[in-house]
Amino acid sequence: MTVNRFPIALLFLGLASNSAHAELNDRGNGLIYDSTLNITWLADMKYALTSGYEQTSGIPYDGSNDGAISWSAAVAWAENLEFGGFSDWRLPTLLENDPTCDGAFDSDLTRTSQGGSSRYGCVGGELSHLFVVSLGNKAGQSVHNQAGDSASQLANYALFRNIGQGTYWSGTQRSDGLNAAWAFSTVNGSQINNSNKASSHYPLAVRVGDVTAVPEPTILNLFAGGLVILLISRHSRIRSKS
Repeated sequence: MTVNRFPIALLFLGLASNSAHAELNDRGNGLIYDSTLNITWLADMKYALTSGYEQTSGIPYDGSNDGAISWSAAVAWAENLEFGGFSDWRLPTLLENDPTCDGAFDSDLTRTSQGGSSRYGCVGGELSHLFVVSLGNKAGQSVHNQAGDSASQLANYALFRNIGQGTYWSGTQRSDGLNAAWAFSTVNGSQINNSNKASSHYPLAVRVGDVTAVPEPTILNLFAGGLVILLISRHSRIRSKS
């Protein structure tokens, strides 16, 4: 029986094209590439804990803080991290007074989220973009609440492990000289400007660029693959008739 492989080639092309345009791409070996921001994340969002870093770094550890560490310890952890053959890891950015947020931040370190130190809807920084855009962390809700998330956000969420229910440090310090840094809360999807550096929050490592472990297929390569299938099919039919 002769099989028309042209539709098969088109199906192959369509599926591969959809995969190539996914925002987050699993590169394997615990690495997730964001093709929108051109950065690579660690898939384990509590790697400082699961790797045993706290127990071996001299950081006080009582087994109860779930991987949360001070800002200076988080910076040191990221900058000294070697993972996947790379050593240029760092903490992700947040924009100070991000214009995409729902309002202005208060400068008073003592204020709570009701007083203006936290804002929702921020997507301008690497960390806020990851949680709000990629993982669907909605205002006032936990990142683990996936109700209403898009298919893409659900797929992105599944790529990561140990997503913390708490606050993540950014590498962005307060520019006014106060001993505080910007952070993001996955408990309610808010960006925070009053996190004292001595506070304990989760660290998450990121690096610029793709790890290129799994090259993205180009459109030209996809068409070439389809043409190869068609040529093989034609050659097979000619041989069967001879």
